Amino acid sequence: MEGEETMQTIGITTPWIGADEAVRIAEWLESGEIDYIHLRHPDADVRQMERLILQIPQHLRRRLTLHGHFSIAQKLDVGGIHLNSRHPEPPAWTRAYPLRVSRSCHSLAELDECHGLDYAFLSPIFDSISKHGYSSAFPPELLPALAKAIADAPCRIIALGGVTPETFPMLRRLGFAGGAMLGYLWDMQRPDK
Repeated sequence: MEGEETMQTIGITTPWIGADEAVRIAEWLESGEIDYIHLRHPDADVRQMERLILQIPQHLRRRLTLHGHFSIAQKLDVGGIHLNSRHPEPPAWTRAYPLRVSRSCHSLAELDECHGLDYAFLSPIFDSISKHGYSSAFPPELLPALAKAIADAPCRIIALGGVTPETFPMLRRLGFAGGAMLGYLWDMQRPDK
């Protein structure tokens, strides 16, 4: 469809660093299957994160986003940081360094706080694949309010929670700028596995 924006596809790592993680990340980024990868390893120390990033070809690193250890972003030419409860504000040095900045939201009200961000995750949109019992926060009766909140948000909104390639048409209809996948991407309880 002419003039229609491309939906972004974002991958999020599991909390632990997998043995073949760097290889899989490089393959997804090289193939164009995934636009950005969020490195979400809350228990990894800075050396472990550096080792992982150094295994990913340098020309792909601008498409990585850190959820912690922001100090290595510039050193290793990583392209983004993700704000969270451990790191709610970007470090001062990031104002002079071109980075994508994102954060997570879990309610429509939080979307109003996304000024100055490149995008925000909103979750859980569907029942989670990776977290059993983590159900959608947006039942069908809330879909009109969800679509309005997405349209009015001050940044692009990316769906998270139960997202699969099959859900992208619905996400587009609701106004999402893309979808982020964790459980589906890492084969966590996928129906076809």
